[in-house]
Amino acid sequence: MKIVEDKNDFLTNNEILEIFGKMKESKNTILETMRYSVNLYCSEPSNIVDLEKYNLYPLEKFQLLNNNPKSLLCLQLIIEEMEERFTEEELEEILNLFIK
Repeated sequence: MKIVEDKNDFLTNNEILEIFGKMKESKNTILETMRYSVNLYCSEPSNIVDLEKYNLYPLEKFQLLNNNPKSLLCLQLIIEEMEERFTEEELEEILNLFIK
């Protein structure tokens, strides 16, 4: 018997959507609902690369990609000590990545 090491990690909405895309088509209502929900909140894959230039913590990047913030208030809920770490222009740039 082979023991497989389990990897615990967070998945972004884009990764979940990719997994659903590989699954065989199903008439399962729950699966279709989950696909719709994940697709609704997926951000552009280019946002991942664009976020690298900002000094964000990994979990903050993860939350930004999954939540698709549309206002500075949403950013404030995700980014710890936002006002001390970023200028107003940088925050607008981050926000504009998700408003496209």
